[in-house]
Amino acid sequence: MGVKKAGIVQTVLSSLLAVSVFTLTVSAVVSSKTQGINMEPIWGFDKSSAMAAGATTENISEFAHSGTMGIASAILATFAIAPWAFVGFDTIPQVAEEFKFSYKKIIVIMVVAIAFGCFVYVSNNTVAAIALENWHDRVMAGEWVLLVAAEELLGVFGKVLIGVAVSCAVLSGIMGFYLASSRLMYSMAKESYLPKVFGVVDKKYGTPKNAIIFCMLISLSGPILGREALGWFVDMSAIGASLGFFFTCASSLRTQKRDGDGSKALKVLSFVGVIFSSAFMVLQLIPIPGLSGVHFGTESYLMLLIWIAIGAVFYGVQRKKLI
Repeated sequence: MGVKKAGIVQTVLSSLLAVSVFTLTVSAVVSSKTQGINMEPIWGFDKSSAMAAGATTENISEFAHSGTMGIASAILATFAIAPWAFVGFDTIPQVAEEFKFSYKKIIVIMVVAIAFGCFVYVSNNTVAAIALENWHDRVMAGEWVLLVAAEELLGVFGKVLIGVAVSCAVLSGIMGFYLASSRLMYSMAKESYLPKVFGVVDKKYGTPKNAIIFCMLISLSGPILGREALGWFVDMSAIGASLGFFFTCASSLRTQKRDGDGSKALKVLSFVGVIFSSAFMVLQLIPIPGLSGVHFGTESYLMLLIWIAIGAVFYGVQRKKLI
């Protein structure tokens, strides 16, 4: 019951998001105010060095990425956190059983969802770039360039579109993460990897209520830690997704070899998944000479240690039940 209501709300939010993004994108394409030349790339800045030196918008150019290694740093810094952007799509197979979807339908839904997610990211960046000649200066000044671009193109209506799109994206994201995280904890509790209390299901709504409450309490730390903490949470999400992808693909390879089944396509995809996941983890965790701003910051390493410690405690408590 709870999942069905959430599905209805998610459908409405997703539809509003799609309409808002498509409207803004079409407006940018047909507008005479946009210029393709504005899309010349700016390779970013060495944020840690700039902050340590107390840089301002007047001298930030001194810390700009340049040359082959600088450009590689800018690209790999985004590549390293890419797994974070794919967290949430796993909600689809997790709740598919409750919606009684066929496997073929699940595949189609996931492909469409991922394709639309990519479109949203690319279109937002493109709209902001082509509509504003000095978008990189505005970024350094702390302005919300997409909102400024929308207002430049459509006036107040553009700002309303951004408000609707962002609200829908945030709300649907929150609901999706609650679905994914609570059901993951529920599944782990059923298999005795977590205390049984996380596997308690609400009699009325059929949802893992204790897992949801726990996720809510953890989420409340966000406003307390401040805006900078968003980067730490993205880092933790990226390394968590990388580990999940790695073990899933490695397990697939192992079971295919053990059982002697599986198509060639599945074996290739599993092998490629192991390689990419390993690359993600190396970039995230290991400082590579010459590449600045790619690996985790100090705070993210500390959060990772805390996460590992909490996992060790849970495992130690539940170990006797697992053996």
